[in-house]
Amino acid sequence: MQVWWDLHDGPMTKAKSRSHPLARAQALETWAAGRERAIAKLVREAEALEEYELLEEAACLWHAVLRLRESARRERAEAAVLRAAWEKCHEERRELEKPRS
Repeated sequence: MQVWWDLHDGPMTKAKSRSHPLARAQALETWAAGRERAIAKLVREAEALEEYELLEEAACLWHAVLRLRESARRERAEAAVLRAAWEKCHEERRELEKPRS
């Protein structure tokens, strides 16, 4: 269960940092990718449990899969927002730095 916590909520709730937006976006992408690897493993395990008719155990894993997918989706969305905001700010800065004719 600790592993699930570490993958699900632990790291990003602690990592609400004041770091550079692009670094934070990259960190979010990295965590989302890790969650997606965990999802793939849990899906295989849940399917195997279902084959052995261990349906309650499989249901627990499917629930974890749903939560991990939602977390990964939120992290990727937040990363996209950070990247877009950074790009917008960077473009505005370039416009301000252009020589005036």
